[in-house]
Amino acid sequence: MRARPLPVLVLLALAGATGCGSDGDKPTKTVAATTQVVRGFQFRSVMPAGWTDVSDQIAGSSSQDLPYDLALGDRTAPGFKPSLVVARKRGGAIGSSTLQEIEATIRKTDPPAKGQSVDDAKPLQLGRVEALQSTIRGKQDGKALETRRIIAKHGGTLYTISFTSAVGDARADAALARLLSGWRWTS
Repeated sequence: MRARPLPVLVLLALAGATGCGSDGDKPTKTVAATTQVVRGFQFRSVMPAGWTDVSDQIAGSSSQDLPYDLALGDRTAPGFKPSLVVARKRGGAIGSSTLQEIEATIRKTDPPAKGQSVDDAKPLQLGRVEALQSTIRGKQDGKALETRRIIAKHGGTLYTISFTSAVGDARADAALARLLSGWRWTS
Protein backbone atom coordinates (compact mmCIF):
# COMPACT_ATOMS: atom_id res chain seq x y z
CA MET A 1 0.00 0.00 0.00
CA ARG A 2 1.41 3.40 -0.92
CA ALA A 3 2.04 6.05 1.73
CA ARG A 4 -0.48 8.87 1.95
CA PRO A 5 0.82 12.45 2.22
CA LEU A 6 -1.23 13.20 5.36
CA PRO A 7 -2.99 10.60 7.45
CA VAL A 8 -6.52 9.75 6.47
CA LEU A 9 -7.54 10.39 10.10
CA VAL A 10 -6.71 14.10 9.69
CA LEU A 11 -8.93 14.42 6.64
CA LEU A 12 -11.73 12.45 8.32
CA ALA A 13 -11.52 14.56 11.46
CA LEU A 14 -11.85 17.75 9.44
CA ALA A 15 -14.60 16.62 7.06
CA GLY A 16 -17.43 17.85 9.27
CA ALA A 17 -15.78 20.96 10.68
CA THR A 18 -14.17 23.07 7.99
CA GLY A 19 -15.22 26.33 6.34
CA CYS A 20 -13.78 29.68 5.20
CA GLY A 21 -10.62 29.98 3.11
CA SER A 22 -7.03 30.20 4.27
CA ASP A 23 -5.51 33.62 4.73
CA GLY A 24 -3.25 32.92 7.69
CA ASP A 25 0.49 33.50 7.68
CA LYS A 26 2.92 30.68 7.01
CA PRO A 27 5.01 29.44 9.96
CA THR A 28 8.27 31.23 9.27
CA LYS A 29 9.47 33.36 12.19
CA THR A 30 12.04 31.65 14.38
CA VAL A 31 12.07 32.72 18.04
CA ALA A 32 14.74 30.32 19.28
CA ALA A 33 16.78 27.48 17.86
CA THR A 34 14.26 24.96 19.18
CA THR A 35 10.93 26.76 18.57
CA GLN A 36 9.12 28.76 15.92
CA VAL A 37 6.08 31.04 15.91
CA VAL A 38 3.15 29.82 13.82
CA ARG A 39 0.30 32.12 12.81
CA GLY A 40 -3.18 31.80 11.41
CA PHE A 41 -6.35 33.86 11.23
CA GLN A 42 -6.68 35.61 14.64
CA PHE A 43 -4.20 33.35 16.48
CA ARG A 44 -0.55 32.57 16.98
CA SER A 45 1.30 29.87 18.85
CA VAL A 46 4.67 28.16 19.14
CA MET A 47 5.79 24.82 17.71
CA PRO A 48 9.12 23.01 17.89
CA ALA A 49 11.61 23.75 15.13
CA GLY A 50 11.44 21.12 12.42
CA TRP A 51 7.69 21.42 11.93
CA THR A 52 7.27 22.75 8.40
CA ASP A 53 4.48 23.70 6.01
CA VAL A 54 3.02 20.57 4.38
CA SER A 55 -0.06 22.12 2.77
CA ASP A 56 1.16 20.87 -0.61
CA GLN A 57 0.84 17.30 0.70
CA ILE A 58 -2.85 17.33 1.56
CA ALA A 59 -3.91 14.86 -1.10
CA GLY A 60 -6.43 16.19 -3.62
CA SER A 61 -7.11 19.37 -1.67
CA SER A 62 -6.49 23.05 -1.92
CA SER A 63 -7.27 25.64 0.72
CA GLN A 64 -10.59 26.14 -1.11
CA ASP A 65 -11.46 22.40 -1.02
CA LEU A 66 -10.35 21.78 2.57
CA PRO A 67 -10.04 25.24 4.13
CA TYR A 68 -7.29 25.51 6.72
CA ASP A 69 -4.95 28.09 8.25
CA LEU A 70 -2.05 25.78 9.03
CA ALA A 71 -0.90 22.42 7.74
CA LEU A 72 2.36 21.42 9.44
CA GLY A 73 4.32 18.23 9.70
CA ASP A 74 7.37 17.10 11.65
CA ARG A 75 9.63 15.95 8.83
CA THR A 76 12.46 15.30 11.31
CA ALA A 77 10.51 12.75 13.37
CA PRO A 78 11.65 9.14 13.27
CA GLY A 79 9.02 6.67 12.01
CA PHE A 80 5.51 8.04 11.50
CA LYS A 81 5.58 11.78 10.78
CA PRO A 82 3.05 13.62 12.99
CA SER A 83 0.90 16.32 11.41
CA LEU A 84 -1.17 19.31 12.46
CA VAL A 85 -4.04 21.00 10.62
CA VAL A 86 -5.88 24.07 11.92
CA ALA A 87 -9.15 24.75 10.10
CA ARG A 88 -11.89 27.30 10.72
CA LYS A 89 -15.51 27.85 9.86
CA ARG A 90 -17.62 30.96 10.25
CA GLY A 91 -21.34 31.53 9.97
CA GLY A 92 -24.35 29.27 10.10
CA ALA A 93 -25.36 28.09 13.55
CA ILE A 94 -21.84 28.38 14.96
CA GLY A 95 -22.50 31.56 16.91
CA SER A 96 -25.59 30.22 18.68
CA SER A 97 -24.40 26.61 19.14
CA THR A 98 -22.52 25.37 22.20
CA LEU A 99 -19.28 23.45 21.77
CA GLN A 100 -21.10 20.33 22.97
CA GLU A 101 -23.73 20.77 20.23
CA ILE A 102 -21.00 21.32 17.62
CA GLU A 103 -19.11 18.21 18.82
CA ALA A 104 -22.34 16.16 18.60
CA THR A 105 -22.93 17.43 15.05
CA ILE A 106 -19.39 16.53 14.01
CA ARG A 107 -19.83 13.00 15.40
CA LYS A 108 -23.18 12.64 13.60
CA THR A 109 -22.01 13.96 10.23
CA ASP A 110 -18.57 12.32 10.40
CA PRO A 111 -18.91 9.09 12.42
CA PRO A 112 -15.81 7.00 13.14
CA ALA A 113 -14.73 4.72 10.32
CA LYS A 114 -14.73 0.96 10.82
CA GLY A 115 -12.04 0.09 13.37
CA GLN A 116 -11.85 3.62 14.79
CA SER A 117 -12.89 4.71 18.27
CA VAL A 118 -13.64 8.18 19.61
CA ASP A 119 -13.22 9.17 23.26
CA ASP A 120 -15.71 11.43 24.99
CA ALA A 121 -14.81 15.09 24.57
CA LYS A 122 -12.94 16.64 27.49
CA PRO A 123 -12.94 20.37 28.31
CA LEU A 124 -9.76 22.44 28.18
CA GLN A 125 -8.68 26.05 27.73
CA LEU A 126 -7.27 27.31 24.44
CA GLY A 127 -5.86 30.81 24.89
CA ARG A 128 -8.31 31.44 27.78
CA VAL A 129 -11.26 30.26 25.66
CA GLU A 130 -13.31 27.16 26.42
CA ALA A 131 -12.47 24.25 24.12
CA LEU A 132 -13.25 20.54 23.80
CA GLN A 133 -10.78 17.79 22.92
CA SER A 134 -11.70 14.36 21.64
CA THR A 135 -9.33 11.60 20.54
CA ILE A 136 -9.92 9.42 17.50
CA ARG A 137 -7.92 6.18 17.45
CA GLY A 138 -7.43 3.81 14.55
CA LYS A 139 -4.86 2.12 12.35
CA GLN A 140 -3.33 3.11 9.04
CA ASP A 141 -0.99 0.77 7.22
CA GLY A 142 -0.79 -1.33 10.39
CA LYS A 143 0.30 1.59 12.61
CA ALA A 144 -1.76 2.62 15.65
CA LEU A 145 -2.56 6.33 15.22
CA GLU A 146 -4.50 8.92 17.14
CA THR A 147 -5.93 12.26 16.11
CA ARG A 148 -6.55 14.75 18.87
CA ARG A 149 -9.36 17.04 17.66
CA ILE A 150 -9.73 20.30 19.58
CA ILE A 151 -12.61 22.65 18.83
CA ALA A 152 -12.97 26.21 20.12
CA LYS A 153 -15.05 29.26 19.22
CA HIS A 154 -13.51 32.72 19.05
CA GLY A 155 -15.01 35.85 17.50
CA GLY A 156 -17.87 33.92 15.88
CA THR A 157 -15.47 31.47 14.25
CA LEU A 158 -15.11 27.76 14.97
CA TYR A 159 -11.49 26.60 15.07
CA THR A 160 -10.69 22.90 14.67
CA ILE A 161 -7.20 21.68 15.50
CA SER A 162 -6.45 18.15 14.27
CA PHE A 163 -3.18 16.70 15.50
CA THR A 164 -2.32 13.19 14.25
CA SER A 165 0.53 11.08 15.59
CA ALA A 166 1.47 7.52 16.40
CA VAL A 167 -0.08 6.31 19.65
CA GLY A 168 2.42 6.84 22.50
CA ASP A 169 4.70 9.24 20.57
CA ALA A 170 6.09 11.32 23.46
CA ARG A 171 7.84 13.77 21.11
CA ALA A 172 4.55 14.51 19.29
CA ASP A 173 2.68 14.76 22.60
CA ALA A 174 5.19 17.40 23.74
CA ALA A 175 4.71 19.35 20.49
CA LEU A 176 0.93 19.36 20.97
CA ALA A 177 1.32 20.48 24.60
CA ARG A 178 3.59 23.32 23.41
CA LEU A 179 1.08 24.38 20.74
CA LEU A 180 -1.81 24.45 23.22
CA SER A 181 0.07 26.19 26.05
CA GLY A 182 1.45 28.83 23.65
CA TRP A 183 -1.88 29.54 21.90
CA ARG A 184 -2.81 33.25 21.89
CA TRP A 185 -5.72 34.95 20.18
CA THR A 186 -4.56 38.02 18.25
CA SER A 187 -7.90 39.82 18.10
